[in-house]
Amino acid sequence: MPATPLLLRYLSGDATPEEAAMIDTWIQASEENKTIFQRLWNLWQQTTTNGGYATPDTQQEWKELVQKLPVATALPPRRRLIKQWQVVTAATVIAVMAVVILLLLKHPDNQPPAYTTQQSNNTIARDTLFHTIIATLDTHSNIQYPAVGKENKVLLLQGGLFLEAAANTGTPYHIEAGGVSIQPGNNSLSIQYDTVTAITTIQAVTGTLTIQAGTNTLTLQQGEAISWNNNKQAFSKKQGTDVNSYSYATRVFLFNDTPLQEAIRYLAKAYGVTINIQTPVISNCLITTRFDNKSIEYIMDIISATLHVNYDYQKAANTIYLQGDGCE
Repeated sequence: MPATPLLLRYLSGDATPEEAAMIDTWIQASEENKTIFQRLWNLWQQTTTNGGYATPDTQQEWKELVQKLPVATALPPRRRLIKQWQVVTAATVIAVMAVVILLLLKHPDNQPPAYTTQQSNNTIARDTLFHTIIATLDTHSNIQYPAVGKENKVLLLQGGLFLEAAANTGTPYHIEAGGVSIQPGNNSLSIQYDTVTAITTIQAVTGTLTIQAGTNTLTLQQGEAISWNNNKQAFSKKQGTDVNSYSYATRVFLFNDTPLQEAIRYLAKAYGVTINIQTPVISNCLITTRFDNKSIEYIMDIISATLHVNYDYQKAANTIYLQGDGCE
C-alpha cells in the first residue's frame, strides 16, 4: 500500500504525474484496493468539507497508531502558503487514514465482500438478484454473485438453479457454469451443473437463450435443452425440456407412466416434506397426470384416488405416510 504522505498528496491534488500514476495503478490492482481507497476518499471529502471528524472509540488502536505516525513538525518547510487550519486538517486526515487502514488490515473480515454466496443444503433456497431476477436454488447447490454496483453476473458453482425475470425490466445479466456463459434476457431457464462429470445442462423454459462455451456460440429456443461437457469441450442436444427436473422451483409436475417412488421424490423436494411408502408393493405403481402448482394435499388426494392407496399427512412431523394393497 502506498505511504500515507503520498496518498495525502494524491487526495489534495499535489501529487506529481508519476505519483498519481502510481496511485492509480495501485487502486486498479484489486477490488480490495478499490474498497480501501473509496473509504479514504469519502473520509477526505467529509474532513475537508465539513471540518469534522469523529475519533475512533477503540483506544488500543489509537495507541498503536500514534507509534506509527510521523511527527507533524518533520514535514518539509516548503509550501508555507498553506493556512494553519489546512495544516491541522491535513494532519487530522493523515491520522484518520492511518487509523482506517490499520483497522482494515487488522480486521479484514469487516470489509464488504466482493461477492455474495448463496448456498442450500437440504432445503430449497429462494432469492431476488439485482432487484428483478427471481432465483430458486436446488438442494445442495451453491451460487455466487457480485456485490451491488458491480456487473450482473451469476456464477453457479454446483447443483441446480432456476432463474426467471420478476418483471420485463430488461435488466442485463449473464450466468456462468462449468465453462458455459448464458445470456438469458427476460426469459426463464434451468441450469444444472454436475461438478463430478463437468457437465452443464441448460433448458430454455421460456424465450430464447444465447449460449457461449469455448469457441462455440449457439441459440436455444423455448422448449429446447442442451448439455455442455467441459472435459470434452462439446455440446450435446437433449430431447426437449424435463419439467420435473426443475419442478422444485415451479411446482409443475408431468408424470407419464412414472413409478410412484420416483414421483414422490420430486414432490418431497418441491414441498419440503418427507414422504414414506410403508408398503413396498405400491412403490412401482405407475401414475400419469399433470399438476400445476397445486397444494400437496390436493396432489395426494389425486394420487390416492387414482392408485387406490391411502395416505396420512402428519403436519406436525411434516411427513406423509403412504400404504396400499397394490396397483389398480
